[in-house]
Amino acid sequence: MGIIIKKMRQFIYLLIAFGFISCRNSNSLDKYVAELPDSTLINNVIEAVILIDSIKPDYDIKLSLQQTQIYSQPKWENDSVPPAPPPPFSITFEELFEQFNSKSDHIKRQNDSIFFCLQKDTVRKFNINKQLYSRFNHTSNKYYRFYVPIFSFDKQFAFVQYWRDCGGLCGNCHVYILKRTGATWIKIYDWGCGES
Repeated sequence: MGIIIKKMRQFIYLLIAFGFISCRNSNSLDKYVAELPDSTLINNVIEAVILIDSIKPDYDIKLSLQQTQIYSQPKWENDSVPPAPPPPFSITFEELFEQFNSKSDHIKRQNDSIFFCLQKDTVRKFNINKQLYSRFNHTSNKYYRFYVPIFSFDKQFAFVQYWRDCGGLCGNCHVYILKRTGATWIKIYDWGCGES
């Protein structure tokens, strides 16, 4: 009987320790959750891309934003085969670290890493705001589809991508890395991410 009581005490202590660790981890995530971008910031960044890229309002624009995919790319030290390319409309953690200047700064990299993971939450849905949405031609069969921007933890950098569908098999994808300077966003890098 004494062995059973001893085992139960160990089990209870283990549960208490696990609960304590879980609470500490939850509290440590609070600072990141509190900083998650809201709809206003997301729409400001999308509007900045529309201005930078001189997107014409003769196309339609999809109201709901698609989820951006961030994924880990495994690295094998002794493998001479290059890694597989990322899936369409996605980016690797390493590419984001590099673009957001957090690759060599350990603390910034850790903050960005946690923040990227929290932004991958597929339960959070965002739409283009009504004012921006109303500027586009909703009778057009050509459209723009934006993806939810990904931000650095300090919100000084944003990764934004969109797809332009020009009808039939015509379309192309664009990616922008933006940097905040005061109240405005400027383009620091852009590339094409595919076309049909």
